[in-house]
Amino acid sequence: MLTLAAITGGVALVVTAALMPLAIRVGQRMNLVVQPRLFGRGAARITYLGGVVLGLVVISAGLIAGGYSRKLWAILAGMSLFLLIGYIDDRFSPTGIPIKVKFPLQLAVSAGVWFGGLALPGDGPVEAIFAIFLLTGGVNAFNLLDNMDGIAGSSFLGSGIGLAALMIFAGDSFLTPLAAALAGAALGFLFFNFRRGRAYLGDSGSLSAGFLVSALALEAGSQFGPGWRMVAPVAILSVPATDAWVALLSRALHRIPVFQGGTDHISHRLVFIGLTSQAAAVIHGLASVAAAAGVLFAVGTRPELLLAVVGSFALGGMLLLTLKQHDHGPLPFKRRLIWIIGMTLLAAMLLSVAPALSAASRLNRARRLMVEGGAALRSADTAVARVKFDQAGNWAGKAKEDLGSPVTAPARLIPFVGSNLDAVEALADGAELMSRAAVEATRALDAFPATENGVAAGLSQGAIDLESWAQAEPQLRRAASLAADSVSAASSTRGLLVPAIGRARDEFISQGTSLRDGLSGAYATSRILPVFFGKDSPRSWFLVIQNPVELRATGGFLGAFGILRAEGGRLVLESLESNIELPVPAGGVGAPPEYVERYDRFQPRTTWSNVNMTADFPTAAGLMLDLWREGTGESLNGVIAVDAVGLNNLLKVVGPSQHPLAGTVNSDNFLPLALNQVYIDYPNKEDRVDFLLDIARDVWTRLLEGDFRDTTAMVPAIGQSVSGRHLQMFVPEVQEDVEAAGLSGALDPVVGEDFVLVVGQNAAGNKIDYYARREISYGVEVDDEGRISGQLEVVVSNHAPNGLPSNVAGPYLPEDPAGLNRSYLSVYSPRTTRVKTAEVDGFVSGVESHVEKGFNVVSRFLEVLPGKTGSLELDLEGGRMAQGEYRLQVRRQPNLYADDFVLRVRLPNRTVVTAATEGLEVEGNYVTWTGKLSSDKEFFIRYDSSV
Repeated sequence: MLTLAAITGGVALVVTAALMPLAIRVGQRMNLVVQPRLFGRGAARITYLGGVVLGLVVISAGLIAGGYSRKLWAILAGMSLFLLIGYIDDRFSPTGIPIKVKFPLQLAVSAGVWFGGLALPGDGPVEAIFAIFLLTGGVNAFNLLDNMDGIAGSSFLGSGIGLAALMIFAGDSFLTPLAAALAGAALGFLFFNFRRGRAYLGDSGSLSAGFLVSALALEAGSQFGPGWRMVAPVAILSVPATDAWVALLSRALHRIPVFQGGTDHISHRLVFIGLTSQAAAVIHGLASVAAAAGVLFAVGTRPELLLAVVGSFALGGMLLLTLKQHDHGPLPFKRRLIWIIGMTLLAAMLLSVAPALSAASRLNRARRLMVEGGAALRSADTAVARVKFDQAGNWAGKAKEDLGSPVTAPARLIPFVGSNLDAVEALADGAELMSRAAVEATRALDAFPATENGVAAGLSQGAIDLESWAQAEPQLRRAASLAADSVSAASSTRGLLVPAIGRARDEFISQGTSLRDGLSGAYATSRILPVFFGKDSPRSWFLVIQNPVELRATGGFLGAFGILRAEGGRLVLESLESNIELPVPAGGVGAPPEYVERYDRFQPRTTWSNVNMTADFPTAAGLMLDLWREGTGESLNGVIAVDAVGLNNLLKVVGPSQHPLAGTVNSDNFLPLALNQVYIDYPNKEDRVDFLLDIARDVWTRLLEGDFRDTTAMVPAIGQSVSGRHLQMFVPEVQEDVEAAGLSGALDPVVGEDFVLVVGQNAAGNKIDYYARREISYGVEVDDEGRISGQLEVVVSNHAPNGLPSNVAGPYLPEDPAGLNRSYLSVYSPRTTRVKTAEVDGFVSGVESHVEKGFNVVSRFLEVLPGKTGSLELDLEGGRMAQGEYRLQVRRQPNLYADDFVLRVRLPNRTVVTAATEGLEVEGNYVTWTGKLSSDKEFFIRYDSSV
């Protein structure tokens, strides 16, 4: 790459030097000249085509040597447009293009290049605004710098050399030739401009080359992490930036028009103290190289050095501002005092930026170490993982120290800046706590010796290593507590945040919540397992297998049941039978009053197939235990329920099952076979039941024996079963831990949050739910006072084909058509929500209203013929959210096919979303989400209505 840069720069030098004499003759002959007006230039008429030559040579070099890159072509397009704008401005000098036209044009070109090639994934409005104004500002700063022979050319030469080095370091083979070409062309141009200018850059050269340097500086900033990425291009552009603010501020202090030309630039000040114009040009060139070199050094060492580069030039500019000028007298004492106080305050503010940027960089390093630690943990290398997590905590701690520095105090007084500093400090606190939680988790894993099949403390011959779990329990408890504190710390900040910080916080909260829940589940598991496996005394568990083709609230009707016996850490499947064998007590059992009021008409207290019509699994499980005790006289200790999807997930772990009639049954064909094909192939119920029981017995037997064909599938398979509620447990002794592990299936209202749960139950007595699909749309509007209203629509589609056997399509009732989907549809919402109107298939309809487990529930039978759709639409009026927040829990019913869910939230007008759950799409005051309800969802939106 160095060779390519040298060749490109050399060719650009030769071609520019060769074309310059021709450009001078053409310019003078065609009167393409300007009358020099600025100090230090000759009195002859000089052509401005030098800039045209330089621009065309660099653009050509980029096209030839740069290859194809969207980034490169965007920069070349922008440079070409600035070359054209500058040429038109030169051609019609002295009036040129009016500033009210030229400046918007420059902004438009800069915006086009940014969005067309320079923007990085995840860049938001703040990054865009910064980039567009940096590009436009850099262009005009270089234009102002072209005030004396050799000054701009030397600056472009120095910047080109420095940027080429930066691009080589970054390994950018597309932009390196472009930077080298700028250096070579600038040197070729200086042969005709350095001593007695025979050609000028003009606006065409200063604007186009200035844009190129600014664009390359912006791209060089991408080598740095958050925060520093915006400082790096400013550091590279230190020479033109310092010259611009020195000249403009000098004019403002002397109360003369800031856009009026003058001899107050750095070059003029250097000449006034006795230097030659050539010496001033050399200083500009060397300073440009030094600025880029400082950035290059910061890339390889510490990004904080970027502030040293910017600060050095700022200090030099302040000193130069005090030098004698040709046309400005001394400042009055009062204005001089105001200037000193103002610059002191500004310096204090700038000093406070250093710790913030340093903290952002250290947090970024901590995040990378956490990712590396997670990778090591997944590879079972706990030693490396612990080191990585420990290092991440150290870097997060250093970030907290940075933000606790006294020099950040001035910045905290500024509302917007202060809220962002608080957010970064909260992230640092959260990151440190999370790293400590991860370290504790690795210590917990050390308690588990690896087994031959790679599963630590897993089931083997029906037994589990309870001793290891007992040793790991204290570490898991601390890890879960630290993770919870971590998420709490990161969630504590409020106020308007810049997108980069807002995204970082949202990402941390999202990932941290997932890790917190996982660690809480692991700790809860360490408390559940000794009870479940009968460590201290024998336990007996009621095993329920639910079938979703005839849907019930908790996953499906009870298709099969079994008894699991546990003692001394060993678990045995004593029996697994069809629901035909379930005992039916004549007198029924007791139930909570709200359960009786809602479901007694379906006889659930004497009918096993309807006992789980409640969406609260602990209630259903308690009734199952009562029914078993009344029917058999035996008291069981709890219930474990798995549906067909959960059973299919277990097949992924234990591997295929061989059946004498169906052949190989695996996770790819089990669901279609078990839930549909067997009903067609085996009209006789006993044959069908035998097939399903054979598969279930084989899977459970091999699972308890520890016969795992794919150990890597265990964690995701169990995770999918738990998150999708395909595996649920009721263990009264440790039910709080069961809930913490995500296994309870309990309905648990949260005050101050919105809630949606849609439950469908088969009321046609057929198996047609295999062909059913559901779509749920929820539109919410939040008013200025935080009150919510919404429209919820549930659409049920019946895809049942013609010709299905009666044991699938029915009818159960003689008057029903075959294939009818009759669903007892219920919508759960907070107690603060009321239904204003309801429509079924577009017509106003009545609904049942009940209260269950702290929720309002409205229900309606919905009938859908094969090939048709039906809908239930509710107009809802809800309660009031916390000011500036909207929270929603969407709970899924464990069914065969995950529901499609669409969320649309309209926030009050003139609000800005400051934080939102990852995955939410924000457009103004509208927030949306579309996806599958494969698990419960929690949505959180924080917004600021003060703008």
